[in-house]
Amino acid sequence: MFTVQVVEGQTFTLSCRILSGRPSPRLIWLRDEKRILKNVHQSQIPHRYFLEDANSIKANGIYVIDSDETLVISNITKDKSGPYKCVASNVAGTSAVHFDVEVFVPPTLEEGVDIETEYSVKVHSFIAITCPVTGKPDPEIRWFKDSEEIDEDFVNMFQISQDRKRLIIMQAELENSGEYTCVAINDAGTRKINYRVSVFEEQMEWSPWSSWSACSSSCGPGRRKRNRECLLILPNPKQIYPSYYEKKENEIEQKKGNTCLGDDEQSQKCFLGPCTNSGSEEYHPKRKRVKKIRSSMPKKATLNLQGNINGKKLNPSFASANYDQWNNGPTLMAELDLDPYEQGNLHPYLPFILSPVTWNTAGEIDEASNGFSLTDGVFEQHSQLEFMSGETLHLAHKGHGVDKNTGELKVHIEVEGEVPQYQSDALLYLEPFSGN
Repeated sequence: MFTVQVVEGQTFTLSCRILSGRPSPRLIWLRDEKRILKNVHQSQIPHRYFLEDANSIKANGIYVIDSDETLVISNITKDKSGPYKCVASNVAGTSAVHFDVEVFVPPTLEEGVDIETEYSVKVHSFIAITCPVTGKPDPEIRWFKDSEEIDEDFVNMFQISQDRKRLIIMQAELENSGEYTCVAINDAGTRKINYRVSVFEEQMEWSPWSSWSACSSSCGPGRRKRNRECLLILPNPKQIYPSYYEKKENEIEQKKGNTCLGDDEQSQKCFLGPCTNSGSEEYHPKRKRVKKIRSSMPKKATLNLQGNINGKKLNPSFASANYDQWNNGPTLMAELDLDPYEQGNLHPYLPFILSPVTWNTAGEIDEASNGFSLTDGVFEQHSQLEFMSGETLHLAHKGHGVDKNTGELKVHIEVEGEVPQYQSDALLYLEPFSGN
């Protein structure tokens, strides 16, 4: 078999030279075992070609010349790839030559995908630049900023997804502004996509206080409130990014935000006068009833963690948790036997991994029941974390009940998927911590 590689859109030929045969052999061409008909307009001997039958195909752009010894494929597309065969036959026998045609496709945008090429964000915002290209063979993707390739020297500034189709800036800084380029290369060609990123600073200010609301009580003591909003002030937005902010010169845009220091609400006592006997209003606050922790409630838990994170298999790890009664609910103290960096940067996601433990021992108020009251610690829970940067982490928790001898809740945890790879210029040291 002969393997032939050709780039999409080209015209090429397959030759089938028969050295000898008596009587002279008859040649036919087949694609996927279906006969390719002769283009009779280019034949000087039209009677040598057979009529179309059930096994023949009319191949658009595919025809034979040179006494059937040459097959021509014009403007080839990827759907014309596959096996071809030249068959020579006479009364003495049959011989065949096989070809495997592989069509290479230059890098192109994936069908039905719209891409954004201009980004304008405030400082410390998240940016994910996408380069949804495809081709055959799969293209190699490289990223550039201001004509300089983004490599390991930029590991603390950028992240690139495993398929290299997303360039991620977790917290944009002013120096991240500039021209970005995605270059996709394979044996069939090259495709470039250019992007523009603008990062600007913001200024947050409080609006004036609103007027006081009406008193909450028509007589006797009550309370009234007033509010204000945190506004994002963007001076001269047209100068910052003209194509994004279609504003007049020196115009100021205001948007709601939440980073101003201080409270957005104030309240104070109010009194509109004493209540009369006939129209008195009395307020009896409803006290929360907290259920007593059952004696069978687990006092601690043991968790077995395993799976794969970012394509790396985790070493079998264990976590233990103890519960202490505190005010109206339990306090969870957890100790984990794993290195969160060696194990795939898990430390930001531990609250999600420990979630079955927390809902099994949550304080029960009024008629509410925690997970243990409902399941006795025998459960199976599946959840999925989806991150803004495109990664997905699947978690499966399976509770095996409480050990009667030790009082421990046994939980098996399986994780599978990807989490963002946070990078920092700072050295970070983890110390034991606790949370309510």
